[in-house]
Amino acid sequence: MSEATGFIGALRRKDAGFIAAQLAQNATEQSQRVAVFVDPTLGDPFPELHSSNDIPVYRLALPEKKVPRHAWPYLLLLPADLTGQRLLERSISLAQAEVDDWKSGKGTARSVCGWLSLSGDEQSLVDALTQKAILPLDDNECVVFRFYDPRVLGHLFRYLRESQFFSGLPTLHHWSFLDVDAQLLVLPQQDPPDSIAPVWFMTREQRNGVARIEALNSVLRDFGTDVALGDLVDAALARCQQIHGWTETVDLHAFGTLAVRCHASFDKHPFVAAQIAHLRRENEAFSGWANSIEDSQWRDIAAEINSGNI
Repeated sequence: MSEATGFIGALRRKDAGFIAAQLAQNATEQSQRVAVFVDPTLGDPFPELHSSNDIPVYRLALPEKKVPRHAWPYLLLLPADLTGQRLLERSISLAQAEVDDWKSGKGTARSVCGWLSLSGDEQSLVDALTQKAILPLDDNECVVFRFYDPRVLGHLFRYLRESQFFSGLPTLHHWSFLDVDAQLLVLPQQDPPDSIAPVWFMTREQRNGVARIEALNSVLRDFGTDVALGDLVDAALARCQQIHGWTETVDLHAFGTLAVRCHASFDKHPFVAAQIAHLRRENEAFSGWANSIEDSQWRDIAAEINSGNI
């Protein structure tokens, strides 16, 4: 999958007040409340609210050995008044600034992850989101799955179904966020969830896809965010990961970069294929070898593939 079929309301860049009004209207029409999802890992955009009881803050209690308490993500439940409206607009402006910083190469994080339309008990939703953010591994260990990061959400539905996303989240009606082009994407809960439990039940293929999102983002950050380009890079990363056996982000990034700079099927060139086989036999990284090859040689390889003489 290259696109999430359930996205609605892909609004191109608007001012914060316009987007805030749209989000508030969607929630009000269905008697729902709006919460801002915040990830303060690299800086909290709302530090002053933690010392006040005026705005409810609900934290996702992730394992402290993975994420220190001060960096726990949280929901900021907005009141239905002027204060809530101003906080909503402020959060949207912050998110737009973070998009701009990311695209310019300056930004390293998205602290304002999105806006949730919800009903029912807030703490139950937070508990369920916490469970979905913890992926168990085979050796009684776990990893934190930051599915809520917009840079992850933007690609998540290449590999997962919306019904998996909403499993165990019956009181979550819409999840909205700004994508890498500052468009507001709204994911509604339409189909019945796969499970009443807040778990993903991913296949191995889906886990592999999720595992390469970081590398996919790093390549697209260098070359652009076009959907077709994303499909091309993801297909290359899947070959690197599943056929050639490299799973480290640095190797995936190097492989995906060459799929754009050289040729989408550069690894099928006889010279490259022979080198890849050698690297795998010696258990060596792909990135080191790839970076040692001159640009002129990669251009020659692309020309030979395009000529059909190999």
